[in-house]
Parts: sequence; C-alpha cells; structure tokens
Amino acid sequence: MTTDDARRDMAAGYGSSPSREELRLRQRAAMYRPEDDAQAARIRETYAQLGTPIPARLQLVIGLHETAKAAAEALNNNKEQQ
Repeated sequence: MTTDDARRDMAAGYGSSPSREELRLRQRAAMYRPEDDAQAARIRETYAQLGTPIPARLQLVIGLHETAKAAAEALNNNKEQQ
C-alpha cells in the first residue's frame, strides 16, 4: 500500500484511527478485572461495620477500579451501538 492509497482510505473512512478519547477509554478498560468487584465490596462492608473511614490509599484503589469498570462498560455500550 502506498502513501496515496492510505490517504485515500483515510479520506473514505477506512482504517481510521481511534480518537484520543477512545484510546484513553481502552487503556482504562484494560485495567478492569471483574474479580475486584467483590473485593471492593468487602472492603466497603468491613469499614462500614467498623464504623471507620476507608483509608485514602484504599479509596484511591477502589476509585481506579470503578473508573476502569465504567470505561469497560462504556466500550461495551459503544460496540453494541455500532
């Protein structure tokens, strides 16, 4: 394929590269592990039973997990719509 062929394909919409937002979404979604859902729920439950706030580092980890989960769900929704 020559450069001109690639340009023609890009202009026609073939082989177009994903947007930056979609790339970010893919990166976040790649970090999602479904088995972490149960662990995050156990952490929340344990600290709720103890009546103490969740330490900042654990809050950060849980927040990153939730962000990755939301990204994975958004990607799945985008695939279903297309």
